[in-house]
Amino acid sequence: MKKTIHQSIRSFNPRMHENDSFNLPGIRLGIALRESPERLASYFEAHGDFTSDSFMVTEYVWAQLHQTPKNSFYTVEKRFFIA
Repeated sequence: MKKTIHQSIRSFNPRMHENDSFNLPGIRLGIALRESPERLASYFEAHGDFTSDSFMVTEYVWAQLHQTPKNSFYTVEKRFFIA
């Protein structure tokens, strides 16, 4: 999978400055809306040692985050299927 992602990143050719991280690939595992910093800290303390068995990934997407004053949403820019 690393090779597939690397090839995709190369072909995508994002314009990046060495100090910019906004174009780097990332994985979103969850969303915390309107949670206090204390409650989030408590959650991470309780679940910080989370592990999972390996799992198959059959596809991934390049998605762009759009933020407005009232809402945030993603649009899929490109979809990649892993054989």
